[in-house]
Amino acid sequence: MTFLPSLDLKLIIKKKITEDIFTSFLFLSNHIDAIIIPEEDRRIAVFGGPDHLQDVKYYETLYRYLFYKTLISYHRYFGT
Repeated sequence: MTFLPSLDLKLIIKKKITEDIFTSFLFLSNHIDAIIIPEEDRRIAVFGGPDHLQDVKYYETLYRYLFYKTLISYHRYFGT
């Protein structure tokens, strides 16, 4: 797998230009091994979730976390 920081574009009637690539992707799957990722590739992070159905209390707790001021401040700090 090759990482391309820029891409050469040849447009009709115009001269070739080089543009930086600023792209992110988010893939969702029910399977932890949905795509093959080389072990040395650190650009991709795979996060798992619960392996079985959780009770209502679990989801109520997650929902309450959305309104914690500390969590919101962390998101604003690290999200910028």
